[in-house]
Amino acid sequence: MKQIYDAIIIGAGASGCACAITAAKRNKEVLLLEKNPNIAKKILSTGNGRCNFTNQKMDASCFHGNSARIQSVLNDFSTEDALQFFHEIGISSTQRDGYYYPMSNQAKSVVNAFEDALNNPHITLVHSFICKTVNYENNQFCISDGTQEFYGKSLVFATGLLNSNLKGIEESPFPLIKGLGHHISKIGPALCGYYCSGFDFKQVAGVRTRSEISVLINGVKHQSEIGELQWNDYGISGIPVFQLSGLATRALMERKQVTFSVNLLPDFDEKALLEELDYRIKHFKHPLNGLLPDKFWNVILKDPGADVSAETLIDIICHLSFEVTNYRELKYAQTCVGGICDDELKENTLESALIDGLYFIGELVNVDGNCGGYNLHWAWASGHQVGCCI
Repeated sequence: MKQIYDAIIIGAGASGCACAITAAKRNKEVLLLEKNPNIAKKILSTGNGRCNFTNQKMDASCFHGNSARIQSVLNDFSTEDALQFFHEIGISSTQRDGYYYPMSNQAKSVVNAFEDALNNPHITLVHSFICKTVNYENNQFCISDGTQEFYGKSLVFATGLLNSNLKGIEESPFPLIKGLGHHISKIGPALCGYYCSGFDFKQVAGVRTRSEISVLINGVKHQSEIGELQWNDYGISGIPVFQLSGLATRALMERKQVTFSVNLLPDFDEKALLEELDYRIKHFKHPLNGLLPDKFWNVILKDPGADVSAETLIDIICHLSFEVTNYRELKYAQTCVGGICDDELKENTLESALIDGLYFIGELVNVDGNCGGYNLHWAWASGHQVGCCI
């Protein structure tokens, strides 16, 4: 007699593991299918190998996507819930500047904890399983790799977008999802750098500056961030840029004009900076020495020997503007924008509006978060919500 699982989860990454563990706590019989030999491979590289798994500040404003759906998921799984969830599977946490990490400072600790938690009589974990077909008949899902078949009352896609989009068609879940009647909106990179024009980036490549950066879309300022910018020969990167990426990438995908405006000295107010620059121009050969890295001098002062006013320097330093021509390729991104079309999910849930018992979690939902543990929190939170619904 064939076994019918309460749920089949495709993908043993962050969201899939959280979903399986949550469902098993409710004594649901879960089949977890993973295409790789090991689970949760991507977790190992998060937080520079330390796994920043949640954040002290947790609300819908930290995410991009359907705000009502995001808030519904966060209502069920807060920062405190994340800390409790991980404590229950053996992860004690430490907090720095609002960012939570395992006390061991090792992402491997989280993977080890998941491996232990998945060793559960209610969970069957199958490694190296490449799904070839998914069928839905008589209120059941049938999953096959061409040689073996599994049956479930519910089906959860937890495959992610980033890896899937870079794999060959034989490993991509997209044809399977589309075969169930769903569509995937255009995918673009988030938490990434950007190609830019209108500034001599090659001259300042490799420099880092504490700066304020603002994103303007069709000439309208939308958001500003302060932090360490990384200047590259192609354009600009760094955490403040990542925080603007949800807006910038979506605007570029919609063919809108995107501009970055940078204040290279955000810790000065303009009046104080005007006085400082006026003094420096009168007394020093290199008035920007000690204020900005030397690679910026010749870019800002096109002719170092020419007379320049403090007002002219302020206009450049505090209002440096350049066009964003494109986002960096997906292989350089930490997460994605895009996913299952929003109107194909039930209102404020992660269940398909087309097929009862079909769910999407993690990156597959068209939600992306800021830097700071938000995308991993979304993975745990979305997995937890569906694990409670199965």
